[in-house]
Amino acid sequence: MQITEPLQAAAARVLGAKCSLENVYLEQLETFGDPKRDPRTRVISVAYYGLIDCARFDKALVRAGDVTVGRVMAPWDGESGGPATLWVQKVRRCHLRLTTK
Repeated sequence: MQITEPLQAAAARVLGAKCSLENVYLEQLETFGDPKRDPRTRVISVAYYGLIDCARFDKALVRAGDVTVGRVMAPWDGESGGPATLWVQKVRRCHLRLTTK
């Protein structure tokens, strides 16, 4: 992220650069900023989600070349899978927020 760049502009720029997707509706979903997260430095993460037509997404996959569609699997409440890491907790919170929108 550039020092003078707004968060949403940075998210759109990275999405365009990495996935060949432009003019995508983006909305900030969650911000993570626990000061104890990384003892080396202050880290703030901002999660965005985007809404895009499936046909545009398929075309972007072909253009980008090195982008792969994946599925995130995380231990949800009541499932086994080891201790929940901070990353898994973030994924769970974002998933909950998206499913209740």
